[in-house]
Amino acid sequence: MGTMPTAADIPPIPTHPASNGGGQSASLAAADDGAQAGHATGGSQPKSEQGMARQPEPARDSSGQLVMPEVTQTVSDHPEAIPANLPQIADGPPQLPSVGGITLPDNAARDGLEAPAYHLATPDDGDPVHFLPGSDQIEEGEEDVVNTIARERGNSFVIVNGYGNAATATAEGQTAALNLALLRTRTLSNMLQARGVPANRITVHAHAFGNGARMAIVR
Repeated sequence: MGTMPTAADIPPIPTHPASNGGGQSASLAAADDGAQAGHATGGSQPKSEQGMARQPEPARDSSGQLVMPEVTQTVSDHPEAIPANLPQIADGPPQLPSVGGITLPDNAARDGLEAPAYHLATPDDGDPVHFLPGSDQIEEGEEDVVNTIARERGNSFVIVNGYGNAATATAEGQTAALNLALLRTRTLSNMLQARGVPANRITVHAHAFGNGARMAIVR
């Protein structure tokens, strides 16, 4: 930006004509004269900068409250045009292609055969089995649930869901919870086998979160 100015390069500050014999510019003098005239008459003139429009006063009602402007909405007389080249929706799924003379299986049609309506148990299905806190030993009286499952099973599968009472999402907490869940499923599996349920008819699942265990018959 160039060299730094010195004190000799800085021009002097303009002063009032009364002190320097008329050295003030004409514009500053006119402004001072207008201000002095205003003080002399005791009035106050509105100040407005050159090039700026005066803001209009807000509209008010008879009581002096501000009146909000009227809001209108123009609705178009022409509705939104719908494209004329919309794709045609087919009446059904497309036919399966033929690849090199190989007949692809059609999962929708199975020669008139209907698949069995299996009911697969979820972790929330079945009867709850309560365990001692932090243990794989069932509480007193919970043998009745195992006896009922073994008696009503017939030849169906039994799903055992064990829960590990996880209190944290850390790796250590999850590992301890899954170990407890597996121990609880082992306890119930051994009890079912002792009551005549084959091991190949028992399916176990372990879950970190949850309390105790649940047993369900796949019907």
